[in-house]
Amino acid sequence: MTGGKTLTRAINPMPPEILAILQERGLLKEYEERPPYQKNDYLGWIFRAKKNETREKRIETMVRELETGDLYMGMSYHRKDLRKNEEGESSLKALEGLSEEESKGTGETGCPSL
Repeated sequence: MTGGKTLTRAINPMPPEILAILQERGLLKEYEERPPYQKNDYLGWIFRAKKNETREKRIETMVRELETGDLYMGMSYHRKDLRKNEEGESSLKALEGLSEEESKGTGETGCPSL
């Protein structure tokens, strides 16, 4: 933002065929939970494909990223609301009551320590 002007982008409408894919795969909720800019970017990226093959690959990439929930356009993505537990506390607060061994992942969990 410079000089008090706001940058804007064209809003890409949801095509019926992509909506149907999201519904069939049970991913509409995951799609709707993404920030508006991500939803718009996915659709614009898919629309800009010149070849049908490229378009299909991009749709599959979006679907795969929605399934895993940890990627956005190939980049790491973590929903902000998942960083807090049900009481609204940081997930790191849960480590406070653990022993040093448990907090390092060397206990019975089988997780390696860092």
